[in-house]
This record gives sequence, C-alpha cells and structure tokens, in this order.
Amino acid sequence: MNWIEHDLTGYTDVKVYSNTDILNNQNRFFKMAKSMFKIVKQTNNEVVLTINGIEYTFPGNNGSEFYIEVTSIVGSTSYYGTFTIQHENDTVLSLDYISIDGMRRTNIVSEKLPSLIPVIQNSDLPFYLQLVNEAEWLQTGGDWYVVGANDVVTSIDAQPAISGGSFTYILRTTGETFDETFDFTFQVSDEEIRYFQMEEVECEFNHILVEWVSKYGQLKSWWFEVEKTIFESPRQLDMDVLDDGFKTYKNKQVSLQLKTPRCDIYNQLYLSDLAISDEVYVYDGDTVETKRQCKVEQNNLEVEKKRKDVIIKINSYKYDII
Repeated sequence: MNWIEHDLTGYTDVKVYSNTDILNNQNRFFKMAKSMFKIVKQTNNEVVLTINGIEYTFPGNNGSEFYIEVTSIVGSTSYYGTFTIQHENDTVLSLDYISIDGMRRTNIVSEKLPSLIPVIQNSDLPFYLQLVNEAEWLQTGGDWYVVGANDVVTSIDAQPAISGGSFTYILRTTGETFDETFDFTFQVSDEEIRYFQMEEVECEFNHILVEWVSKYGQLKSWWFEVEKTIFESPRQLDMDVLDDGFKTYKNKQVSLQLKTPRCDIYNQLYLSDLAISDEVYVYDGDTVETKRQCKVEQNNLEVEKKRKDVIIKINSYKYDII
C-alpha cells in the first residue's frame, strides 16, 4: 500500500498517513478499494485523537503504528468530503478529498479502448464509451478533437456524434507503446499512434444493446449479437392431486445468449468487468423506456492473448410463483 504523509498543524506527537491517490493536487479515495489512515506515534505517552467525531486512544511506545479504516465513510460520500483530525478540540488536519466510484487504477487493473467498436448509427439509445486515457477522434472534415483526459476515468455518450456523422468512425490514442502485433497500431515520427475503429453492425435487428457500470464506476455500452433465446424453468414444485395427473408450479425465466466475435485482448479486457458488475442492463427495444436490469449468469470473459468470440448468457426475464 502506498502511504502519503500529511502535514499536521501544531502537533508532533504522531505522524499521519493515508492511502489517498493525489491527482492535480486533489486527494482521491476509491469506493471499491480500502481507504485507510495510518497513525505512527512519535512519543511514549498515550495519544487521544478525534477523527470525524470519533475518539481514538493510541497506547504504546514511540514508533507504534495504528490503522484506521474509513472505507464506509468514503463509500457514503457522494463526491466531495473532508476528514478532520483533532487533538483536544484543536484541528491538526483537515483533509479535503473526492470519492471516486469504482476501484483504483493499477498496472493490472487498467484497460484501453477496444480496437473495434460496434455501433448502430441510427439508434436512439445512448452508447457509452469509457475513456481511461486521453483520446482523439477524427471529424468528417479531417480535424481531430480530444475526448477524455490523462489518468481520469470518464464516460461519454458517443451516440449523438455517431448519429450525426460528425466523425469518420476513427479514434486514436497517442504517446503510448503498444504491441505491434495487434491491429490499428503503426509508427509515425518515432511515436506510436494506436487507432480504434467504429464499425456499423451488419444486421442491427439481430443485436441488443447491453449497458453496465464498470469497475471504475463509469457507464459502458456494447452491441451484442443475439445467438439464441432460452426459455427455462430453474425451479418447480409438484403437488399431490386426487387423480393420476400432475399439478406443477414453475417459475419462468427467459435468457439470452449473446456474442461479439473475434475479440482481441483489448476488446476482451474492455468487456471483462461485465462479469463483476452489480448493475447490468439491456434495452429490449428502440427507446430508453425499454431499459431494464438483468443478470450475467454465464460468460467466457477470461482475458487471453489470442482472439476469441466473447459469449455471455444473461437472465433477461424472471417470473416467480414459488
């Protein structure tokens, strides 16, 4: 865990650290990660501190370390918050912070835009793209304009631009090194530029829009091909009857098996947090009113270096009578 030391005002009996992440002089805590303070004593005497109105007593010798978890406070903060540490009613630290949805970005927990993004130009539904790096897309006139920002995870509804035809279905990120074996990457003036292509789906009537909240707390969208619709009864109850027949109560469930073909490692990584998202939705029609929550039951979302079809099974409708 990376600890950041905070300067205290007029108090030297402890040192205070937190695992905050600092960007643009702002302290950031993440709702899907543990948020902690570390108190290191600088005296042999007992120390009493109040943190956000809760009193803590720290016994032990000089150098003793104590850890205070504040994850629940960060999780209940809508966006802006303040941690206040006091000693004998004097404020020794006032730490302003922002509470970020999702988890902290690391070398393992990170991702790029997909190489090939399926779109439907005449759709009336929102299509959310999550950006984890600064990217550009090419307008029809040949000009590039920036979307997103470095080291800030954002989500944009790209459908207005898709419907309006204000770009030529090409995005790019610059200044990063990519494996040249993957598509849409080439060298320009000693700087690798990676391109991402938006492509109209071949048969829009055979596709369904899936929307979910990503591991960073941002919205994502993807047009999946519907492979099959599955009608099933996961639970049933047989009752005794007077004659030799059956009286059976069943719950009814309708599921969809969805596929997006030939995904490279970037597409697989982008789609992978579908498996862990608590909020997955489908649009069962052409309007936003048809959006409803569903559940991902099965998937093959393991990220591999080879291309593969990504297949998921979602429980779409459920009717319980038992």
